[in-house]
Amino acid sequence: ELEDHIAWEARFMIDYDESVDVLSFAVLRSVGKETWIVASAASRKDVIGKLELFPYPPELVDTALTSLANALLASQWGKRAPILLHLDRNRAFLVVVSHGDPILMQEIFNVRLMNTRLDKDMLTWWQDELKLRCNFLPSDKRSLDGFLLSGEAALEPDNAKALGDRLNLEAEIFNPFEGVNLVDDDARQPIYTLAYSSAMRAEE
Repeated sequence: ELEDHIAWEARFMIDYDESVDVLSFAVLRSVGKETWIVASAASRKDVIGKLELFPYPPELVDTALTSLANALLASQWGKRAPILLHLDRNRAFLVVVSHGDPILMQEIFNVRLMNTRLDKDMLTWWQDELKLRCNFLPSDKRSLDGFLLSGEAALEPDNAKALGDRLNLEAEIFNPFEGVNLVDDDARQPIYTLAYSSAMRAEE
């Protein structure tokens, strides 16, 4: 339904032809009945010519973000106001929920981690990146009470604490399997966050 509304509105604001162009959009934030959107259009021919640049189909990004948001809401943090960073070597997703509502979901592009242990420079970079993105939050929702880390970077527990300290937030590794009886307690659980989150939605 949102996609239909945006496509209708975009006809009056963006010069594009549905027969030859592709309209793309991302939700910046939603508050009550208001939603902020960034939209752009590109030639379908140009998009097809650039598909090799994508490590995975772009349409999977929304699935990743909404899956992570659902997993966060279903956890013990769901009624609090945490920020979750899922950070792998070549991709990152940011989700913020506030007392039962997802208020920010973004993919962070151009991620290249040479080492999953964040050094001082990388910690500073991520500190600045997270603070910048928190500016998208509504002014009355910027009081967060926790920082959660998952993905490959979470295999180094010190990363979560170091980033949490820099953000002045309580920090821990996000455990998507909280409350689930596992046959084996795998120390690599943080790297399965996205896969398990998607499974919770019955996504393949």
